[in-house]
Amino acid sequence: MGLISIILPVTDDASQLDRTVLHTQYEAGLWPTEIIVANMLGDDVAAAARDLGVRVVDCAKADRTDALNCGAAAAKGEILLFLDPHSLVPRRFAESIWRVLRDPRVVGGAFDFEFDSIPAANGLVRPSLAAVRVLNRIRFRWTGNFLIEQGIFIRREVYDKIGGFRPVRRLEDLYFSRSMKRLGRTAVLSPPMQTSARRFLRGGVIRQFLTDMLMLLFDGFGSRSRKTRPKNPGNSSQLITSVDVVNGKD
Repeated sequence: MGLISIILPVTDDASQLDRTVLHTQYEAGLWPTEIIVANMLGDDVAAAARDLGVRVVDCAKADRTDALNCGAAAAKGEILLFLDPHSLVPRRFAESIWRVLRDPRVVGGAFDFEFDSIPAANGLVRPSLAAVRVLNRIRFRWTGNFLIEQGIFIRREVYDKIGGFRPVRRLEDLYFSRSMKRLGRTAVLSPPMQTSARRFLRGGVIRQFLTDMLMLLFDGFGSRSRKTRPKNPGNSSQLITSVDVVNGKD
């Protein structure tokens, strides 16, 4: 039973950091984990994180990619879990990760996801976010491209082979997922990660979703020219419920 390093990139908003850290510590239970806050927001956040009993590394103030790689460089674990500071891990998450990684073909993966509590601001918010959740679930099951909001986990040696997150300003988690699945099988674990809908509520659900889809369309869902990237072997992700994982079932 090895160490899982949980890396929280804090780049623009630390308002829910204490909630995420305390929840993660509780759900980790007796499993060996370390939580690393990759901090880009200065001394106040660093002091607050240390008060919660977690490691803090101060990172260059650039993009989220830098925070993710900075946190990984300080990590000691055999498994890395990249977690958004506005997401809440599901029950028995650490055990689920280790169980699925008993299969040497699995190099990493992510959790299924859903939005956490949503204020009833108007009648369209809930059905709109429900539609976003369903469409995103279809997308990452089809493509195998995950988001940090889902919690992306990976074997340390695979992370090193990939070379970490690419130095891009957007979609760094999707590029990372593509690199990961080229090296082996990936898994989608359930119960889902609970993630904040703040990004959609702030910009408008439909507007934000369309913006995201346009970025993905321009990126071509990973189908760029073969001259500039290696052939994508396709998605080999599998959805595994945590009960099946904990019981050691296939």
